[in-house]
Amino acid sequence: MDELLSVFLYWIDQGVKIFRVDNPHTKPIPFWQWLIAEVRQKDADVIFLSEAFTRPKIMASLAKLGSPSPYTYFTWRVGKQD
Repeated sequence: MDELLSVFLYWIDQGVKIFRVDNPHTKPIPFWQWLIAEVRQKDADVIFLSEAFTRPKIMASLAKLGSPSPYTYFTWRVGKQD
């Protein structure tokens, strides 16, 4: 995991402030909690945009982390019947 953190920190040092993350729901929520906290220690202005195609409950969990700002083209999906 430290190698992945190093990659993020490298790009932050290059001036990158926004990262697009595909399928964040395929990684455990504690992983994102750790990574976002570590990245924000370096730069609190970094934004994670996450394309997640998953259940509304998982999307809400990702959003509560303080960023991955999850988005999907299933914007109308709010329940199981959808």
